[in-house]
Amino acid sequence: MTSATHTVTSAATGPWADRLTRVGLAARGALYIVLGILALRIAFGDRSQPANQNGALQEVAHQPFGQVLIWVVAVGLVAYALWRLATAALGTRADPSATKASARVKALLEGIGYGIVAVAAVRIAASSGSGGQGSGGQRAQGVTAKVLEWPAGSLLVAVAGALIVGAGLYLAVEGWRADFTKELALGKVGPTLRKVAVQLGRFGRIARGAAFALIGGLIIAAAVTYDPAKAKGLDGALKTVAAEPYGTWLLVLIALGLVAYGVYGLLESRLRRLADRRAGLDAIQRR
Repeated sequence: MTSATHTVTSAATGPWADRLTRVGLAARGALYIVLGILALRIAFGDRSQPANQNGALQEVAHQPFGQVLIWVVAVGLVAYALWRLATAALGTRADPSATKASARVKALLEGIGYGIVAVAAVRIAASSGSGGQGSGGQRAQGVTAKVLEWPAGSLLVAVAGALIVGAGLYLAVEGWRADFTKELALGKVGPTLRKVAVQLGRFGRIARGAAFALIGGLIIAAAVTYDPAKAKGLDGALKTVAAEPYGTWLLVLIALGLVAYGVYGLLESRLRRLADRRAGLDAIQRR
């Protein structure tokens, strides 16, 4: 093992890794709670803040003691992104549930995705909460418009939309089956809290899956109609649902699911099974 690899692996299995990972899980949970609240506001007509991750970060920054809170969230998201990237690189030495290649690929995608969110959080924190909100929908439309101009661009956009729909279905099925319970040390808590954690995780994942499927479906619609304006981010997708008949109540369900996933995330920060750091260090020393 090279000295650089040894250093990275030591950091990923060091005594602070657990603490930072749990802070990251809690920060992600808090973000989803705020995101769910913003979605509820849309459901009942308040669209003052976009219901996306950037909007949620801005909402945190504007609360009392927001400057402190946004820095805590930013540090937590950085820690979470680094943990997911470490899982992609080190497998079970960083996350004991990452026993399959698919789990490591998922960790890589999460690491990249939350790394982008973490950068946005740091920017907002550094600008005292006055950073621009940006628009995920505008970015989605801009990228879609460019790709549609390529040869076979509509096919590429449709494939991208189908992949996002597939990710949503994966999350929904994972939630329905409660496959995520293998990631938790449920023996630490009593039967009541155990049931609460499982049901929150199940409901939250299904809601996340529905949100992904909505976004992917709108991207497919943009490809079929050759209209990039139909491609929307999370905020646009939720507003599209709200405008449909019975959309308000569907959006309320999705919003409550996002809040449930956030509360689950707070529980997960305590219950998540993390790698045996001592075993990891022993493995490093043997090399």
